[in-house]
Amino acid sequence: GSWSLAGYWQPSAAGWLPSISAGWGHDRFAFRTYPVAGVSGVRTSSWYVGLGWSDLFGAGSSLSLAVGAPTHVSRIEGLDDVPLDDGGLALELATLIRLSDTFSLTPAVFWLSRPRGAMAGTSSLSEALRPGQGGPIPSLGVWAGLVRATFRF
Repeated sequence: GSWSLAGYWQPSAAGWLPSISAGWGHDRFAFRTYPVAGVSGVRTSSWYVGLGWSDLFGAGSSLSLAVGAPTHVSRIEGLDDVPLDDGGLALELATLIRLSDTFSLTPAVFWLSRPRGAMAGTSSLSEALRPGQGGPIPSLGVWAGLVRATFRF
């Protein structure tokens, strides 16, 4: 089964006080009827916290900052219920710049600490699933950016 908990709060007036959003999720995928290579299920987790400022640089503009752990495998059931360090962090910084009533730009920068999760230190799935192998799992942090243009007519 899957479940999540999320919440959002917004100040009554735009200004220096940000809106706040947060969430946590958990999934359990069971395949006990037809186990695959001795694995009978997988558990995944995710969480996030976001801050957003409205009208910070003028009417219709915004700035947002978010951090969290994208959905990642936290336990493999069956193979001695192996806990797995598959998680990583994601960070996003974005701003919406309204240039006119019909045109806006949204530049954003993203960072993923471990986009390959447990596979960060190896290209072998069997090595990645061995608990305690190879010492600390390295970070292969990746930066990305984009600019979204929005036309309204």
